[in-house]
Amino acid sequence: MRAATLAILLVAASPVIAGLDMWTAGDQPGGGVGAAALVGDTCYAAPDEGLFRSSDGCRTWAAVPDLAGRPVMQVAIDVMQPATAYAATVSGVWRTLDAGASWIEIDGTGMGAGQRYRTVAVNPEHAGEAFFGDFFGGVWYTDSSGDGPWVSFTFDLGNFAVSGILVDAANNFLWVWSYGAGTRVLLPFPGAPTWESVNDGLSSLDIIGIGLDRGAGRLVLATTANAYTLPGNATTWTSTPSGLPSNAYFIGLTSDGAGAAYAVAIGGDVFTLPSGGSLWFSADTGLTAGTASQLWADPTVAGHVLAETGGISAPVLGQGSIWRTIDGGRTWSRSDADYNGVRVNAVAADPANPGHLLAATDGNAVQRSSDAGLTWASSTGITERTVSVAFDPTRPGLALVTLNGGGVRRSLDGGATWGDVVPGTSSIRDVLAVDGSGVAFTNLGSTLAQSSDGGLTWAAMTSGGFPTTAFSIRCIGLNPADPGTVWVGTSHGPFVLTAGAPAWLPRPLGVADVSVEALAFDAAQPATVYAATLGEGVWRSTDGGEHWERASTGIMDPFVESLLADPRKGGTVYAVAGDVYRTTDGGTSWTPLPRPSSSLRDLAADADGHTLYGATFGQGVLALTQSAAPVFVGAPSITGELRVRSTLRADPGIWDAAPAPTFAYEWLRCRRNLKRCKTIRNATASDYRLVKKDARKRIQVRVTARNASGQATAESAPTDIVKRGRRR
Repeated sequence: MRAATLAILLVAASPVIAGLDMWTAGDQPGGGVGAAALVGDTCYAAPDEGLFRSSDGCRTWAAVPDLAGRPVMQVAIDVMQPATAYAATVSGVWRTLDAGASWIEIDGTGMGAGQRYRTVAVNPEHAGEAFFGDFFGGVWYTDSSGDGPWVSFTFDLGNFAVSGILVDAANNFLWVWSYGAGTRVLLPFPGAPTWESVNDGLSSLDIIGIGLDRGAGRLVLATTANAYTLPGNATTWTSTPSGLPSNAYFIGLTSDGAGAAYAVAIGGDVFTLPSGGSLWFSADTGLTAGTASQLWADPTVAGHVLAETGGISAPVLGQGSIWRTIDGGRTWSRSDADYNGVRVNAVAADPANPGHLLAATDGNAVQRSSDAGLTWASSTGITERTVSVAFDPTRPGLALVTLNGGGVRRSLDGGATWGDVVPGTSSIRDVLAVDGSGVAFTNLGSTLAQSSDGGLTWAAMTSGGFPTTAFSIRCIGLNPADPGTVWVGTSHGPFVLTAGAPAWLPRPLGVADVSVEALAFDAAQPATVYAATLGEGVWRSTDGGEHWERASTGIMDPFVESLLADPRKGGTVYAVAGDVYRTTDGGTSWTPLPRPSSSLRDLAADADGHTLYGATFGQGVLALTQSAAPVFVGAPSITGELRVRSTLRADPGIWDAAPAPTFAYEWLRCRRNLKRCKTIRNATASDYRLVKKDARKRIQVRVTARNASGQATAESAPTDIVKRGRRR
């Protein structure tokens, strides 16, 4: 929903290179964990998109390529055969048979590929038995690791999705629950299915989780407001709040292999209930207060528990994403090495400094990189969730960021440190854009606000001309060739406020009330505007929005989320629509770029002119450098004393290329009148020592720049006349 702004500087011959013609992720630590599973040394953890795995007891992590970009809702490991694991995703059921090295989608008989699944559980005593809950109250069962036919255990949860499944193998009970709909138990399975509701004794049906206390032969349940136990074959839950704070609001529950239960409250405190016990104890020694937001335990051993601390509920910078205990919560240690699951809302590239980036994140405040996204560090002075970030191209070092909870912060050092929230900006919480004259814009409710002093003060702009029906501002577009004119994309199409005009004017597309997510402007044709829409592809106007036409040929998905125009090359625009596409003919045709490993939310471009950056919601910022043959920009030059026996040195000049080229040199000896120049034999280094033959001549150097995409040649200007050597 953001209009990306591209600013390019021509740089010397060594641009910062990310992945050459492929998207790559850097070392960007952080991010939340929405799902996890652990059995022995095998562990899985899922941010909002994608999956990470560990084979050393949850100490270090690596991304799983096969599930990159897929929202994983829950993971389960087959206890009887730990190399087998399952992932319930919003686009189908996935399975690994090799401890997570590779994954495939499984769609057994009766299940459709690509369907939405919310939860997964395994039978801890029977290899190959797994259960999946979907978003529509359905439960599916396989006893062959998903290879054979599937059985559907349908029952009525109303309109509630299945939140969790628990297999009580000792009693052949299958427990299913949903937040808001309480619990159901299948008696018995896998025989004739008979569902019973087991909610007696519960003061709330907002079920957070159920754990199995095998040693005591009971269940432990947490709602948002209380904890309960259910002994044996009883049908009424018993309140078990002893040791818990009276105002606890639970957000997670799990149980380990010894039957101990672990619960986390919304304030981040962790508690444990020993097997068979009735008194809860604090279990968060070593965790920064208020950081835990979810828990997962190993069902095969006692005391091995993971805690999500990456900020899904309450971010605390520097705490890390994952902590681990192996002694039931007596001590905890950080356990998120190489876990890069950052949720990025927006990315900005400094127009004056190649490779310098800022990322506005959902749980890690602002992160910054000075090496084209290879490594990242957290900015200081800011802890809030951030929504949008932008550099001011007219004020070096100045950057602005909007906060999820409302407000604008300023940085005067390129994003390294941030000042206090700017007074009077508490209602500002969305997209930012700064034009070439240093005027900043952001949406303010149903209209826009602007600042002309680097974000210190903001004033509402006119709202005249906006539609009276409900709508939302989706993006801001600024045409570099038309300063003072502001465009917005809304849920009712685009609008424009020309410089000095009293009211906004609609610029409707060819379809009614389409949502415009991004706007871009052609570098060579100032009146040409591109609009990205949700459901109707890309549209183009060549007359400033008076008339529009579709311009999506080659884009496979009509839901286009972002646009980015290259200001150096007319007709070159990038679009994000599932994949990333590029047009070089003004939108007449589009071709896909290499596919990123995760879906992109926002695009930015580096000042080197070749590198793109994409914001993801679970893999941080991805980078792609597009290879390009060398193009001569600035002439080679020669320095040194023009006297025989002195040494001259060649500067190769300025070249636009990716990757950086290598250089070959040829030195030339020219007549004084420049009518003839000859190559000097064996003079092929970057320096050259003048000899007697050079006296009363001029010297020139020819430089050839080469990379894998091609080569080009440029010559320096001839020197002045070389003087004879000094007498010895």
